[in-house]
Amino acid sequence: MTSSGHRDDGAALRPEDALRLRWLTAPEDADGAEVLRRALQQAVAALGGLGGLAHLSGEEADSLYLAAVHGVPAEIARRWETVDKTSDLAPSAAADRRNIVWSTSWPGDDSGEEAAGLGVLSVPLVADGISIGALSVLTCTPPEPERREFLLRLGGVVGDRLPTARRWISGTTPWWQEPLRPRMMREMRVGAWSWDLASGLLDYDHVIEDLVAMTDLDADRWDRHIATWMEQIHPDDRPGVDRAIERSFTDGTPYAVEYRVVNSGGRIGWVELRANFETNTSGEKVRMVGTAMDVTARRSRESWLVSLLELHPDPHYVVDASNRVAWANRAASAAAEAAGISLIGRPVPDTMAGLMNRARATSGTAVTMMVDIPQLTQGGSGAREVRAVEVEGYVAAQVADVAPGGS
Repeated sequence: MTSSGHRDDGAALRPEDALRLRWLTAPEDADGAEVLRRALQQAVAALGGLGGLAHLSGEEADSLYLAAVHGVPAEIARRWETVDKTSDLAPSAAADRRNIVWSTSWPGDDSGEEAAGLGVLSVPLVADGISIGALSVLTCTPPEPERREFLLRLGGVVGDRLPTARRWISGTTPWWQEPLRPRMMREMRVGAWSWDLASGLLDYDHVIEDLVAMTDLDADRWDRHIATWMEQIHPDDRPGVDRAIERSFTDGTPYAVEYRVVNSGGRIGWVELRANFETNTSGEKVRMVGTAMDVTARRSRESWLVSLLELHPDPHYVVDASNRVAWANRAASAAAEAAGISLIGRPVPDTMAGLMNRARATSGTAVTMMVDIPQLTQGGSGAREVRAVEVEGYVAAQVADVAPGGS
């Protein structure tokens, strides 16, 4: 047995298989994602498969999450992003039984044409005695016993390699306790971090170092204390961040924020954080763990898009869940001002409330109606077409003059 709990019976390997296993141990500084990607490449090649999937899980998680993909189209990979540990799918069964599993079952009630004739061969990934996931190969036919045995041995090497593959700044956090992200196959720079409540110290991976570099902090010398990091947050955003932390701590809701960090030179960057608090065996919250990424580029694009809507000649509104106006462009604001109306925070007219509700009921699909709302225009007919669509909890509405001679 290896330290990962897999069999190592000393059976002779094909020369190419022995080389595949050796390649998985180098370079020594490869992180966990790189180890998984390389393992999938070798596994698919060795079994003559069509593609490969690697799933991982935290110790307490009830699902396996897709952590790496090789040779699998995105539309198929998306179906495997989250796998219930109690399902009969091959990755779940392999992780649960700690043995190799072949299955033709696919996620969902309808496997679709792309899954016709395909099976999944999965082996468990066991690190330091803990089942942490599964490595799978998609094939058209069940592999021969000798190929199955090789995949089992490859999984054992991966399980032995992973505990030392990924090092956090402090070197104290086991990598499989990091918050795991689905869709790691995307080329996204998402970092993982944790905040120890007792000491106030932050622990994080190498991706977070790039976020630290956006501030005046020296990545090698700063004290890694939460208070020091909070001082880097833009003053206008700090109250909202404090409230989000308090809310998550108090009622257990996920922590989800976007805020600005600024350095002494005035450079502003945007970061997005998602996290949850973890508890000890007594139920006391002991640390917050989560992910972070640089969203400066996206925020810049959003600002550009907002500026386009700001200058659009038709009135545009963003309505919140209580049917109150949360944002309005220049045309809408000018019309409201001319009518003596204070727009932001104002409930939408009763004639439009039903449209807002219909938009929420058909999220992502635009709905329209004709209304007579002269108070929202500067002169002309009151007949207007309102086009509304729900986006992430808000409803965006455009009011267009469709009367003869209207704009």
